[in-house]
Amino acid sequence: GKRSREEDGDEAATAEAATASSTPQEQFSATTGRYDDRVEIVVDAVNEFYFGTFEVVNKDSNTLQVLKRTKLPVIISKMLRSSRKEYFDIHGKQLPEDQEASMCEKIILEGNDCMTVLTAPAYAAVEAASCESGVATPIAAASPSSAPTIELRVLDVGSCYGPYRGFFDKPDGLPFKVAATHVDIDLCPYEGSGVLQCDWLECKFQASNLELTSKPHTERTRALVALPESSFHVVILCFMLSYLPTREMRLRACFNALRALMLDGLLCIVSTRTQGPRSGKWIEPWTACIEGLGFRLAQKVIKSKVILLTFQKTAEVPTHQGGEAAASSLDPIEDYYRATMIPLLEKYPEGMSLHEQSM
Repeated sequence: GKRSREEDGDEAATAEAATASSTPQEQFSATTGRYDDRVEIVVDAVNEFYFGTFEVVNKDSNTLQVLKRTKLPVIISKMLRSSRKEYFDIHGKQLPEDQEASMCEKIILEGNDCMTVLTAPAYAAVEAASCESGVATPIAAASPSSAPTIELRVLDVGSCYGPYRGFFDKPDGLPFKVAATHVDIDLCPYEGSGVLQCDWLECKFQASNLELTSKPHTERTRALVALPESSFHVVILCFMLSYLPTREMRLRACFNALRALMLDGLLCIVSTRTQGPRSGKWIEPWTACIEGLGFRLAQKVIKSKVILLTFQKTAEVPTHQGGEAAASSLDPIEDYYRATMIPLLEKYPEGMSLHEQSM
């Protein structure tokens, strides 16, 4: 039947009251209706990259969850790929589990930055839980009180209202906890969200901590002056690149992500399916340009409305250490960027390009 004005009014009042008592993230989600899988797709990719994937073995049990590792962390499996292929080419069969386990341990022990900070502790926690349960697999998930805590530093660029906050802290059923520290920035943040105002393309980098302006950008928003270089495990560019008007700006945004990330850190680029032709051929030249900066493609996930590309940082930004090069340059990092960027955009004319179907 038809709804009365009183019913509509009561429902509107309830919604208004809920919005008034909710967080800026919840308010924005309620008003736009676009809080879709762009959060889940990134969180899952980050967890798979650093920690691997697991499944619950005893789903119908009321006892402590028992897990089975289904995939190694992507950061490890990428490095194992050549060893697996070499072994198969020589012996005509898959690499034995015991040899693969030894290689995993070697990769972790010799790993840099993110591998040492994230994957190594997580891997050790999984193995410890496995030993305590008395079997190699499945793994008894540790209780929250005894689980080790792994710290994850996340930079969300073009954040608007901080949609990723809280979601990295919930790796349900794992034998460790994740404590995520977020720095969220946007050119024009959602008021009262706690997101910092910053022009990402003009952002400065320094060796030490975050630097904020002494005066707020607005009454409820602070501005970011500089970020610590090589200090984040994850940088997220969600729908951000398609709002930049030129190829050079989009590549600059990725270069700044390279500067912000630790070695082996993960750049997550979320785009709409309509950013380029439906064939998806735009992905290849984009990937070539981004890899040319010092990244390696790690994951590609395609959903009904969004595409996620993740890139592992494989190279540090070089700086001049004395000599003629240093004497001839006022900004060696800028020189390096331009020397890298111009050939990339010339070699891949479709790289970082948008099309008529874009946002």
